[in-house]
Amino acid sequence: MTDEKNDTPETEATDTTENTDGAESTAERDSPTEEEASVIEASAPRVPRLSVLFPLIVTVVHLATTFYFIETSTTPFRTYVGIGIAPLVAAVLLLGWWLLSLSIPLKERLVGVGAAALAVAVPLLTARPFDVFYLIYLLPAVTTAVVVMAVATQGMAWEAQRKGLLVALGLCAVAFCLLQVVGVNGNMAPLLGWRWEGADPIVGQENKVAAVPKTAAPTDWPGFRGAEREGRNRVDTFGLDWENNPPKELWRRPVGPGWSSFAVVGDYCFTQEQRGEQEAVVCYAVATGEQVWINLVEARFVERMGNGPRATPTFHKGMLYTQGATGILQCIDAATGATQWQRDIAEDADTRIPTWGFCSSPLVVNDLVITYSAAGDGKSLLAYNAASGEPVWTAGKGGNGYVSPQFGEVALTPQVLISSNYGIEAFDPKTGAPLWDQEWDIRGNPRVAQPFVMDLYSVIGGGGQGKGARLIKADVDAETKEWTTKTIWTSDRFRPYFNDFVYYYGFCYGYDGNRLACMDTTDGKVRWTGDRVGGQILLLSEFEMLLVLTEAGEVLVIPAFPEEGNIIARMQALDGKTWNHPVVSGGKLFVRNDSEAVCYELPPAPVEEVTPEAEAEAAH
Repeated sequence: MTDEKNDTPETEATDTTENTDGAESTAERDSPTEEEASVIEASAPRVPRLSVLFPLIVTVVHLATTFYFIETSTTPFRTYVGIGIAPLVAAVLLLGWWLLSLSIPLKERLVGVGAAALAVAVPLLTARPFDVFYLIYLLPAVTTAVVVMAVATQGMAWEAQRKGLLVALGLCAVAFCLLQVVGVNGNMAPLLGWRWEGADPIVGQENKVAAVPKTAAPTDWPGFRGAEREGRNRVDTFGLDWENNPPKELWRRPVGPGWSSFAVVGDYCFTQEQRGEQEAVVCYAVATGEQVWINLVEARFVERMGNGPRATPTFHKGMLYTQGATGILQCIDAATGATQWQRDIAEDADTRIPTWGFCSSPLVVNDLVITYSAAGDGKSLLAYNAASGEPVWTAGKGGNGYVSPQFGEVALTPQVLISSNYGIEAFDPKTGAPLWDQEWDIRGNPRVAQPFVMDLYSVIGGGGQGKGARLIKADVDAETKEWTTKTIWTSDRFRPYFNDFVYYYGFCYGYDGNRLACMDTTDGKVRWTGDRVGGQILLLSEFEMLLVLTEAGEVLVIPAFPEEGNIIARMQALDGKTWNHPVVSGGKLFVRNDSEAVCYELPPAPVEEVTPEAEAEAAH
């Protein structure tokens, strides 16, 4: 029997040995050398693959930088770093990363750049009106979405990753086509809203007669920041247990765009709004919010900061004096809404509408109506006869500013003060003759905060956006009648801008940028700082409390103490950007923004029980 193993030739048993001449076997001849392998690898198609470490680091640093500068911002410049410079730098770095991703074919890299450009351009160019501020949110949204998608699809094949990146760009474009810039906040950061929102409310125009008294009572609030324009309520108190007994909402109603506050007299409140192509002064019933009458003029003001009129009506002897954003100054019968006289201050001052509109709330003193035009050249302040509207005098050097005239007595001399890009100026209210001024030239954004007469010789002024506050001493020589001024201190940690401040027993309560703060007026040093809430502030002096209406529409109550700034009561009163000054009058809280107005009845203050021991001690 034949053995099968013996039938196999010995030479075929293996092919892995070398022959007697030392030649390589067949298998070894089929394996490429190292040189051949490198040539083959170099000539093989490159598999597209994105490296995501660098863009991930850029995006994390970008978002952290933006968050830090926005959260710690006390000046608009810091906000610009967070929302403008950081996103732009990140976008440039990510564009370089994409273009230098050499494993991606050049054609596809160029297509990616084009797709990203479309994702940015389509929402930007279809926005009405066109607003380059849109890029502040659109650009970082696109870059962040691309990086997040690149990281999420890192382990996938290039074809799937490419589709994911295109989907991310498409979703960004669609989302931002539904949004628009509706304004900016107090730090100049843009605010977004849906493109289909923001229409002015349509209301009836049937007028009724309001039973308005001829003079305002001590409990009334006859104009901008109250009777003395100090943001001070001297009579009202209320309960603070808002968790168990919160303010009661009496009414809530839509209003037209505008940044006016309320004048409250008797059973009626007055404000200004934009109604389509017309500016409106409107009277509402305090009890119900029902519209009583409306006064309309053909004027419309539209601007990135917010649309509509800015000033607050001033009540005086049964009349309302109002200033529209385009320059229409009116005297209106507070009972009927009928116009008594009308002037165009842009025409009277030979000037144009300021960038952010005419904002001055008219001041009535000595039967003169005084308003601010920011025209400069002796026409910054304009005074008119309150009964007839006839011009009486003009004065002032300031050529830029959004402050209302402020009446006060300095060195026992009645005067009208105004803050502007020039500094602070004071004038005789009867003639407009200049009394004194102090130049405080600050470049950049203009002054908005009211000057404040602190005592017989002291005036505090805000320097504008991020520029601090200053205490000025002013005095007049009894014989020569010459005025002298001296700067006592300048604070760089108490910086009111959009936000006015109040004064109580040697301390100013207001804002350092958008952060609540308390400043000692003896040296300008800040005693405490609070939350970054923006908004406007009221002093309830009988109550020793501060009432803050934040930029987000929340109401806060804080003790007016220099030792601390703790919030002891709060409620959400409005939604959306709220710059309008709050009003407390007759036990009610009036708040509004550019879309709605609300009236709350404040809870009564608790009645303290008087014990027999306390009565005996009081009698003793």
